[in-house]
Amino acid sequence: MNYSENRKVWEERIESYSISGLTQELWCEQENVKVTALRYWLRKLREENGNQEAPWVKLETVLPEKTKVVANNGVTLRIGSFSLEVADGFSPDVLKDVVRALNEIC
Repeated sequence: MNYSENRKVWEERIESYSISGLTQELWCEQENVKVTALRYWLRKLREENGNQEAPWVKLETVLPEKTKVVANNGVTLRIGSFSLEVADGFSPDVLKDVVRALNEIC
């Protein structure tokens, strides 16, 4: 299989992984693929497509009715090409979910 054919196979695999909602480890186990191979191709295709905008996932939180949101100084986390702003009064559970999701795709 030449590089072009192999690349197409991995693009399809990565799309399958992305929509599965599974961790890298579970998806690879189900598909009988090495985790290191998936991570290699994720990185390789991300680098090759580096000039394209990074995909963003819209996150919404539902606050209780009496919650007041006040703009305060917070923290900005920069990890590679990702930037995550965490305001004072954030939900630790939401932050854990975001970090877990980023960890799975990076």
